[in-house]
Amino acid sequence: MRVNILVLVFTLFAALLLVNPALAGAGAYFGASVGSGSIDFDIPGVGTFDDSDTAFKIFAGYKLVGFFVEGAYVDFGAPSETIGVDTGEFDVIALVAQGGYSFGLGPLDVFGKAGMAFWDSETNVNGIPVDDESDSDLIYGVGAAVSLAGFGVRAEYEIIDVDEADVEMYSVGIVFNF
Repeated sequence: MRVNILVLVFTLFAALLLVNPALAGAGAYFGASVGSGSIDFDIPGVGTFDDSDTAFKIFAGYKLVGFFVEGAYVDFGAPSETIGVDTGEFDVIALVAQGGYSFGLGPLDVFGKAGMAFWDSETNVNGIPVDDESDSDLIYGVGAAVSLAGFGVRAEYEIIDVDEADVEMYSVGIVFNF
């Protein structure tokens, strides 16, 4: 069901581009961001894992009169924490497809976005691999950007809606506009 909705959204955006690609405000962009990726979840009978690590992402997209579509590779880092005598480490990466809307407030653009994250996680305890999972879940976020001549700076917050854990990222990045 989620994938069908995502395909419908992307099809509508593609149809808009085919109808009139010269609409004002249209253009491609790409960029990179760095920040903090965090993972928080309960381990029944053991405790709570809550740690963060340096995270980054590389993204590209197309904007069309406020609307945009974006794809990204996101590395949430490898947060690790010692609980009792064991040290757990969780490495999470994701490929992301999102759509969103931005609106200007003077020189500042504020945006919201949502889509699907196709993620993979590896779990190590005391350096020994114990779990490797892959799935897809809803990802959503908000942010703000300031555009200058051909490039911009943006800050954003994103979260993957995973059942067992909160996987979040705060980041600041640079965007190159075409």
